[in-house]
Amino acid sequence: QKGQEYIKKMFPVGSSGGGIFFFSILSIAFFVWLSTGFYLVSEGEVGVEQRFVIYTITTQPGLRYHFPMPIESATVIRVAQINQVVSGIQVKSNKALMGEESSNLMLTGDENILSLIFSVLWFIKDPVKYLFTDPDPQQTVKLAAESAVREVIAQTQIAEVLTKGKDKIVSDSKKLLQKMLDEYGVGIEVQQVNLLEV
Repeated sequence: QKGQEYIKKMFPVGSSGGGIFFFSILSIAFFVWLSTGFYLVSEGEVGVEQRFVIYTITTQPGLRYHFPMPIESATVIRVAQINQVVSGIQVKSNKALMGEESSNLMLTGDENILSLIFSVLWFIKDPVKYLFTDPDPQQTVKLAAESAVREVIAQTQIAEVLTKGKDKIVSDSKKLLQKMLDEYGVGIEVQQVNLLEV
C-alpha cells in the first residue's frame, strides 16, 4: 500500500511523469544495445561481419562497429597464427605411443610397411571460406594430410623413405595436400609438412 501511494505521488494520474520515466528507460536500453556493436580487431586478426547470417564485409585491425545482434554479428579470427596438426599418434617425449593404433602405418611402393608420424603447419588465408565452408577445419587438415602422405609413400621405395628421399616426400606431400585443401575450398594455406618419426 505504501508503495502504491509512493508511485501515485511520484507520477500522478494525468501527468506526463510516467511517460517521461518510461521513455527514459527505453532510451537508456536502446543506447546500451547500440553500444554492444563495438568490437576490437587486433594486429594479426580480421573481423568477419554478417548481416542476418549473410556475410557482408571483412574488417581490418582497429576499433570497429556493426549493428548489434540480431541484425549483425562479427567474428574475429587470428589469421597470423600458425596452427599445427600431428598425424596418427601424438608425440610425447619425442617417442611415438604406438599401441594398437594403425593410422600411422603406411604401405610403401615396394610393399613394405612403415610407421610414419608427421606434422602439418598451416594458417588461414581466406577467413570467409574458413568460417563458412567447413565446421571442423582442423580435422579436415588432419584427414587430408594423412591421405596425401599415404599417397606419396605408396609411390616411394622404403630405402628412399629412410634415407635421401625424405625431402621429396615432404615437398610432394605439401603440394598434394594444398591441392586437396584448395579443392575443398576451406581457405587454408599449408606452410610446412614435417616428418617427425619414421
